[in-house]
Amino acid sequence: MERERLIRGFVAVELPAEVRGFLADLADRVRSRGIRARWVHPDRMHITLRFLGEIPAPRFEAVRAALAHPIAAGGHPELAPAGIGTFPPRGRARVLWAGLRGDTAVLGRCALEVESRLETVGFPRESRPFRPHITLARARGPGGIVGLDRIGPEIRTAQGPGFRVTHLTLFESRLHPQGPEYLPRVTVPLVPCP
Repeated sequence: MERERLIRGFVAVELPAEVRGFLADLADRVRSRGIRARWVHPDRMHITLRFLGEIPAPRFEAVRAALAHPIAAGGHPELAPAGIGTFPPRGRARVLWAGLRGDTAVLGRCALEVESRLETVGFPRESRPFRPHITLARARGPGGIVGLDRIGPEIRTAQGPGFRVTHLTLFESRLHPQGPEYLPRVTVPLVPCP
């Protein structure tokens, strides 16, 4: 019997090159302090609104159909990278991230609309609140990301260039030994509320 093909996917905001360049420089500044972690390649940096995991191909197509229409959640949020933090915020950090300033409430409404649409195709709502961020690095092992206390306030509070979000993207993620490949499958325009 043939095994069903699974597709790994997520819904995210793509970042402009200028923002990815700022984040790459920020990650280099952190790394220069001797921080050891698995660093996200700048071309793969994004803001995840919903991770789908590995799902059967027909279910991925249902997600694609659910996201086929524009989202009216308040127009085009204006955002900018702002500071860094970790998940969890205390103890052994598993993720190092860049925060966001600006119209994060509008982005949150977009995430809620994505949740509502995915619920119609069998995805339960996330139990955790939406925390918009851009992942810079992940821990290499169970000890967490070590050395974060070496990061000074000039890095912890770094502010990046602003950008406007005009659409969301449904990505397929293919895992390879050299890192994941993100393939855009659907672009969902953001439009003003009627």
